[in-house]
Amino acid sequence: MIQLDKNENVAILRLDNGVTNPISLSLLHELENAVIQIKAGIGSQYRGLLLAGGEKFFSIGFDLPSLVNLNQDEFKQFWGMFNQIFFDLYTLPVPTICAMKGHAIAGGAVLALGADFRIGAEEKKRIGLNEIKLGIPIPFSADLVLRQIVTDRVATNIIYSGDFFTMDSMCSSGLIDQVHPAEDVEDKALETLTPLTLNCGPAFNVVKENRTASIKHTYDTFCDEKDQQFMAMWFSPEVQERLLEAAKTF
Repeated sequence: MIQLDKNENVAILRLDNGVTNPISLSLLHELENAVIQIKAGIGSQYRGLLLAGGEKFFSIGFDLPSLVNLNQDEFKQFWGMFNQIFFDLYTLPVPTICAMKGHAIAGGAVLALGADFRIGAEEKKRIGLNEIKLGIPIPFSADLVLRQIVTDRVATNIIYSGDFFTMDSMCSSGLIDQVHPAEDVEDKALETLTPLTLNCGPAFNVVKENRTASIKHTYDTFCDEKDQQFMAMWFSPEVQERLLEAAKTF
């Protein structure tokens, strides 16, 4: 479900779980192992990370057909692992870029927020956080980081509406840094990332920590409360009904 390759000193981490790249517990286990390998190789092998997905979907988000069948303990494991991996990517002490040739939806968009930069495909490819339409909030981690990347007003519009936006339209807000024809997205991402790898070292580590520390501190302070809120909503009868209905579209 995960491929880990290398282009010179850049780790290329690719979601490879079928056409839609749904995020399941099994995918998270593989993603966790890949991130551990990357972290262990920083400095000696890797000085940058490119996160990529598939042609049609970067990721459709959570694998609802499998997740709606999990009990509370099992889903709590999934939820904790997802948030840990998000912050491992967000705080990774090398420059990171997300290359999205396909749609980035819900949990897929959350993973994209964990990168320093995002490059998307032009025309009809979309990005969005539609959780509110299912009766759940976006992850607290994603809410914090989204408001760091774009203005509070833009973030509020994205989250409240639950709509999907073309990646072209998100360039002016800063959510998407560049758009290109889909076939050029990953090459342009490498072209953007490679010069930044030259600056990796102690100074970069401090700069990355400066960028991420306040967000991580706020998350750590409130995460238990926010996790309990999310779990309560996820397992409420109304939301479970919506999730089961949404799972039929996968």
